Amino acid sequence: MSIIGYLIVAGIAVVLLPVLPFLLAVWLVVRIASMGPERESSTPERVERESDATDETETERQSSGA
Repeated sequence: MSIIGYLIVAGIAVVLLPVLPFLLAVWLVVRIASMGPERESSTPERVERESDATDETETERQSSGA
């Protein structure tokens, strides 16, 4: 890597160094908050519920003789 490359990397490091404690604190707060008991699932509910409801409707139709 050339001298210019090293200077660019060093400049980025010097700029980011004061920001790192803030980023670490934000990351920690987010991690702790996501461990709470009232945490909502980030995944959507499965579609199986709709298929179950459809199965129930079909079963009701069959039992009613339609």
